Amino acid sequence: ALLVAMRLDAKGSLQEVVPRLGWVQVAANLTYTEVEQAFADNEASAMLETGLELAGKLRQRRIRNGAVIIERPEPEMVLQGSGAATRVRLEMKDPTPKAQLMVSEYMILANRAIAQWAKAQDLGLVYRTQDINLGNDSAGVWKDPAQSYQIVRQMGPSKLAPAPQPHASLGVSAYAPVTSPLRRYTDFLNLGQISSFLRTGQARLNAAALVEHLPYLSARQDNVAQIQRYRPRYWKLEYLRQNQDVWWPGMVVEVGPKLITVALPREQVMLRRKR
Repeated sequence: ALLVAMRLDAKGSLQEVVPRLGWVQVAANLTYTEVEQAFADNEASAMLETGLELAGKLRQRRIRNGAVIIERPEPEMVLQGSGAATRVRLEMKDPTPKAQLMVSEYMILANRAIAQWAKAQDLGLVYRTQDINLGNDSAGVWKDPAQSYQIVRQMGPSKLAPAPQPHASLGVSAYAPVTSPLRRYTDFLNLGQISSFLRTGQARLNAAALVEHLPYLSARQDNVAQIQRYRPRYWKLEYLRQNQDVWWPGMVVEVGPKLITVALPREQVMLRRKR
């Protein structure tokens, strides 16, 4: 595994980053629910308590730097049967805010730390950037569907770049993804770069090779993003179709001259129709 040792000050500011390769023995494979229950029962370990405290500081630091955090419920689509007889059921997960806060903040911290370290080493990585100006009014944690909708409309998509640049909505000056190699090829590519550098002192690919890869990687990332967006939306719409006799609470989030946009907060669906 890639192990990243980080030293931070009391305010959560990175002071030192030391990555290395090594073996990991998992002490406990905890789920979000188990961690959340441990906090609820006042049985969280000292490590978890400290971890939660630091995660809170990291989030506040990012918000001061302009981070935009959208919090939504997480409906889970459950399929029963097969073929034309498939039925869709929507289940709401129990919220796990403390566990999710720790995981999300430490993933961002690790990716930010690696970006900082790679820049100092002049090591070529693929960075994720978002070069937009959101304004100070956008920073913070947003839960209201109407406000969230307006904020998201201002946010342009992230892009891949061969050099560190700010990521506006994350509130970080540089972001090199390495924490999701099983889900994202860019993370896998970066791990290859870092592993080669740590073992041999040389990156696997030079800067020119990285730049050559970027158009292909960006196109593939866009295609994957469409699948990730449309697959759950398809099953949500099928769920609505199968329950046409139900009234759905919604919220108008935008009124245009010809179209109106309605959010279904529980189902996490945006619907646009003629006024």
